[in-house]
Parts: sequence; structure tokens; C-alpha cells
Amino acid sequence: MIFVGSVIPEKGIEVLLHAFAEVLKDFPGAHLRVIGHYAPAYAPVLQSILSRRGIEHRVTLHGYLEIAEVVQQFAQATLLVLPSYMDTAPNVIAEAQVAGVPVVATRVGGIPEMIEPDVSGVLVEPRSVACLRDGILRLLNDPEFATSVATFARGQAQRICAPATQVAKLIEVYRTIHDL
Repeated sequence: MIFVGSVIPEKGIEVLLHAFAEVLKDFPGAHLRVIGHYAPAYAPVLQSILSRRGIEHRVTLHGYLEIAEVVQQFAQATLLVLPSYMDTAPNVIAEAQVAGVPVVATRVGGIPEMIEPDVSGVLVEPRSVACLRDGILRLLNDPEFATSVATFARGQAQRICAPATQVAKLIEVYRTIHDL
């Protein structure tokens, strides 16, 4: 599984690491890849959790990757986990959806506008290790469900993100502004 984004406390990284340690009890071969820039001062906090939970060999802290490398990570991912405490409309959700990767994300900010619960992904409560663990396990334990939400989300994201759709939305914005 992967996380892609800024590796900061507000993105719920610490909750993710604790939840992943719990997931490993059922899926000992699982691997988590954390992709994104993080401040050197935050690294000891993350390393401490990895060490205390005994999961340092199951988690890779990649740091920043170029877009081509992120695309490769999506191609290898079983799911994307985004445990943010606050967010607007994270591009990484649409990117995962277009790539056909099922998403587990928190019910904060604009995320519920991007994910229809149990139809185009799994929404969980923020700051809860148990809720995040359960959301991840739901997808891992039910491959048919994971495929179903990924397929639906991919079709939806491809329609919404299509250039023609984006141009039509932009034209509508200009018309609205013009009418003011």
C-alpha cells in the first residue's frame, strides 16, 4: 500500500504507521511505501514509531519522487491510504482513482466529495488507528469489493478529469463571471 503527499503530522502519518502495524498482524507480508517530502526534523519521530512497533522492515520512507516514479508506485499498489486530519481536494485521490487503485481516506474537508462511501472508496474517521486499520482491512480482506470500488472510481475519475469535462467547467465559470 502507498501514501503519497506531504509527510507532515496533519496528514495523519503517525496514525497510519500505527494502523499499518495492526494490519501486519493479519497480513504479515504487507508493505507500506510513504512517498513525499518530509522535514529532516520529522524523520526521528517516524523512525521511533517504526522501531517501537517493529515495522521498520515493512515500511519504506521514499521521500520525494519524480512523477514518473510515483506513477510506477501506483502501478504496483494494492491501495492508497490518505489519513489526513485536514485536506481540501487532494489530487492524489483522483490520481489513484484514474490508476485503478482503491482508496481509504479520512472523512475530512473535501474528501467526502471525492469518495462515495463503499462505492468509490472507503471513508474512515480521522485520528483513529482502529478505524483506519478496519478500512484498510476491509479492502485487503475482500478483493472483489476492492476491485469494485476501484473500477467504479476509475470510470468516475476518468469522466470528471477528462479534458473536455474540464474545459466545459472552465467555460461555465467564465460565463458565471461574465453574467455578474
